[in-house]
Amino acid sequence: MEATSSARKRSVWIWLITIYCLLVSILNIHFSRHYFSEDTIRIAEGYYEPSIIDMTINLLMYILVICGTISLFLLRRIALYLFMSSFLLATTLYIYFAVPIGWSQFLEMHLYNRFHAPLFFDYAIYLAVCIYTWKLVKKGTLK
Repeated sequence: MEATSSARKRSVWIWLITIYCLLVSILNIHFSRHYFSEDTIRIAEGYYEPSIIDMTINLLMYILVICGTISLFLLRRIALYLFMSSFLLATTLYIYFAVPIGWSQFLEMHLYNRFHAPLFFDYAIYLAVCIYTWKLVKKGTLK
């Protein structure tokens, strides 16, 4: 009986966030494997040479999003902390990438490259997810 009442409490937004975050995170993990391969590094040489730290931080970020998404779907309060951790990690990663090459080159690389432009869209979406999750915690929807 409790599972039925929990299913009714999930809004359409929780379902949409769950589907979007899981799909994007799983696809990003899959494509990261190709992005960090030797062939891609040779193609993108001069722009970005990923290190083991970069790969680890990216993987951790996506794992946090997946865990946060599952927690949000289960209506758990920890979802807020997982999403916020992932968002702060993404912010740190952007700063880490931008400082060595300079902000203008970083923005040019991400805004004018069709492969990197979705990163800013994702960043905005995850900010909105963090705000929405925080509101759910304040309303008492997440326990």
